[in-house]
Amino acid sequence: MKVKNLKSDLYTLEKESEDLASHYKKGMVDLVNHPPHYNKGKYETIEVIDDAIDEAPTTQIGYSQGNVIKYILRMWHKDKALEDAKKVKWYLDKIINLLEKEGNK
Repeated sequence: MKVKNLKSDLYTLEKESEDLASHYKKGMVDLVNHPPHYNKGKYETIEVIDDAIDEAPTTQIGYSQGNVIKYILRMWHKDKALEDAKKVKWYLDKIINLLEKEGNK
């Protein structure tokens, strides 16, 4: 069962990679303005971040919150899930520390 799922997942990943490579060669992938790993799902990551940090109490907290969102949303779309999870934790710890310093408990 697991081998079958693994084969299916590998096939899907290979197909997505081929499609991405084909689009990239044709100039259809915009790695600067709309990178594929930030465009999975219905909403582009930057739009979600803009909406989420709108009422952040400070620029520093908003920036950190934006990074938490960014790394969570792209976690499974790059080959560095554990690294992205650690970055989420780092930024979340930073937010917690900043909120505690401000007395927002």
